Amino acid sequence: MKKFVLLLSSILINLTASVSYAKSDSGLLLSLTDCATISNNNARLACFDKLAPKHVKQPIVDKSKAQVVAVVPLIDAKKSVEQKNVDDFAKEHLKKSNVEEGPSSLFSTVTKVKQLLRGQWVIDLKNGQRWQQTDTARIKFKIGNKIRLDKGAMGSIYLYKDGSQRNIKVKRLK
Repeated sequence: MKKFVLLLSSILINLTASVSYAKSDSGLLLSLTDCATISNNNARLACFDKLAPKHVKQPIVDKSKAQVVAVVPLIDAKKSVEQKNVDDFAKEHLKKSNVEEGPSSLFSTVTKVKQLLRGQWVIDLKNGQRWQQTDTARIKFKIGNKIRLDKGAMGSIYLYKDGSQRNIKVKRLK
């Protein structure tokens, strides 16, 4: 019996709240339709302007007088053009990157190497980039090896170890 009374009272409270909201909303609707029927543009605008302060919680700002501030991204002045080219090398396939044509090859030094279960390499370079082997070619790397990255056809990148003619196909991770 207590559950029934509690349910009935909650339904009654919700109905009275929605009816009172509908009454206040219907007054606004009538006022808006009255303003919309005015044929003179200036008089119609004045009617809407009179309604706005009564029903809008936020103040209306005149945008013609508001000062517009352009947001300009800060450019790191310390990066040289050469460093930017190194950072942008083969970054086309990384997400959130719009890179224009850059250098066709890059030279660096291996700082960290890791061999995955299937024999593929993950190579960290001195410039902060990380590359992963995508083919099954066999080549050995050590920390301190000098390498060269060359762009191939259709967006492929090849990593050459200095002093060797062999290469592996790689993709950029970072």
